[in-house]
Amino acid sequence: MTIRGEAEFQLGQFTALLTLLEGRMDLNAEELCLVGRAELRFARYDAAELHLLRAALLGAQHASVEYAEVLFETGRTDEAARHLARALPDLQGTERGRALHLLTRLHLHPNVQPEPEGGEPQHEGASPDPHRHAAPALLLLAARDAQEAAQYFLRRGEEEEAGQVAVTLAEISLLGGDLDRAERLLRLALTVLNTAPDPGPRGRALLLLVRLFDLRGDDLAVQATVDELQALLTLEGTVRVRLAWQVLQAERCALKGDWDALDRETQGALPLAASLQDPLALGRLHLARAEGQIRRGPPADAAPAAAVRHHAGIITELARVPLAHDPHLWALEGRAALHRHDLDLAVPRLQAATSAFRRSGRPLDELRAALDLAACHAAAQDAAAMTAALQAALPRLLRLQERRALRALVEAHHDLLQDACQDPRLAPHVQALMDAADTQRQWVLPLRVLTLGEQHVMRRSQTLPLRTAVPLLAYLHLHPGSTRRDIQLALFPDRPPGAALSAVKLAIHALRRELGPDAVETSGPYRDKRYRLGPDPQLQFDTAALDQALQMQDVSRALHVYAGPFLPFHGEGEWVEAQRAEQLGNLKLLVRNRIDFCLRLDDWGNARLICQEFMTRDPDDLDAPRWLDEIRQRSEVILQHTASG
Repeated sequence: MTIRGEAEFQLGQFTALLTLLEGRMDLNAEELCLVGRAELRFARYDAAELHLLRAALLGAQHASVEYAEVLFETGRTDEAARHLARALPDLQGTERGRALHLLTRLHLHPNVQPEPEGGEPQHEGASPDPHRHAAPALLLLAARDAQEAAQYFLRRGEEEEAGQVAVTLAEISLLGGDLDRAERLLRLALTVLNTAPDPGPRGRALLLLVRLFDLRGDDLAVQATVDELQALLTLEGTVRVRLAWQVLQAERCALKGDWDALDRETQGALPLAASLQDPLALGRLHLARAEGQIRRGPPADAAPAAAVRHHAGIITELARVPLAHDPHLWALEGRAALHRHDLDLAVPRLQAATSAFRRSGRPLDELRAALDLAACHAAAQDAAAMTAALQAALPRLLRLQERRALRALVEAHHDLLQDACQDPRLAPHVQALMDAADTQRQWVLPLRVLTLGEQHVMRRSQTLPLRTAVPLLAYLHLHPGSTRRDIQLALFPDRPPGAALSAVKLAIHALRRELGPDAVETSGPYRDKRYRLGPDPQLQFDTAALDQALQMQDVSRALHVYAGPFLPFHGEGEWVEAQRAEQLGNLKLLVRNRIDFCLRLDDWGNARLICQEFMTRDPDDLDAPRWLDEIRQRSEVILQHTASG
């Protein structure tokens, strides 16, 4: 039986699907489910909930899990968990794996806390109890369910679904402080999701990468990932990704202490979060605003009445957070109470937050709350409690991979750490922590050297006047230790020796002028002097990113990086032609292999997208049109078979 709209859904054409089916009265269960799933992509939750509930009642298995996702996205986590618990025994195949994956994401929701051993209930409205018994970390429960779902999909050969689970596993690793494992999982997931018709999972992976690089302090990687994300946000069905990006922007401003930018970001994001009925986004935005107000504090010369109004504004902001059991809310309530010297409220709130973060397996959040708790003890002049708290926290802080977040913590608690230096038991750890923060502060932003389809050296968004020197940069990157004669013959083989020598000298002078005197280093005797790039400034080449994508078989990343031929404005030198041929040949081989893989899975939609992307990179290729014709013929056979079935 032909299901109307199925082809449009598989191609990610959600607007076309809704145009075809929305408002029709003769829809069957599967078609109702497709309409609801498309509406979910556009965050039209009320309509999606109605259509998916009708489809589930009519027996569509797809609808049961998607209905639970609507409940999850609108903050009804308890209801979503109960619905999945009822549905899971009857689910089979892909839907069972997707239900397990959604259960994993429920474990990661900040409003979900592990129950204490012994089943002691947590009543609605009750104060958080820091002395509740320890329970298994929620991240461990989430990882268990995610691994089961991933194994389920891999056994069934469902690569895209397994990629989505890999993103969730990466989020678990990121929350648990293992940034290296999180990056590996995200890179692996993107090799699959970059060609998926639904841009939502890919957007989620890119957002996590931005968050990861920002915590690590790698601004160049952040910018490269943001560039890729901005292109994705222009696609249909990415409204939830756009909101998540705005929320992340606000949190990045809070991390960097850019309070004016934080105000701008939250003012723009709050109306969208409210219109999409997203309580998690609303909560994160209000928490970020409250964090900014706490960190800025009242003006130094403010009258007492102004200070009271300032603290009242913080309390009002925190009251707008819709997730009452979110430990991030408890932590900020404690921090706000500390700033107004209400230690009777600050200590229990921070103890509750620290305990909840520990049980949930979130070390960065736990240690941030632990430092605030130590500051409370210092304000209460309880030296023993402060020392005990810092003795437990400082060694773990040094093991954090989130280097930028570590620097922010040190700056926020500078006075506390200076006082701790007076204690010989704490001084070595405090000094090591200060050194780590200073290293982060002195970190130099790498420069991007773009050689594929363009010739530029970029410092953030600024283009340096080095276009004619880029070939020399690229050559020394690929051939360090070359003599001046080697460089002349490679870069300017068609010029007279004097003109070639002059061009090389001008390029070296330009590099040293813009990048520093040590940008190009020399060694050896004068007549046989050898040249190589210096360690500073730090340079990152797009050719290295292309090589990495090719090595990882990441076809979408490779197509994104490959913007055109190597050094397009430098027509001299056999080494340039050889480099162009090698890069294009490797990219073409990867594209052909990926197309073959998609065709073996009858995934002709992705095969066509990959082929069309490659044709934009190399319009003169003679094989790509033949591949596209082969894909078209294959898709027609599949559609005819589906129609006859």
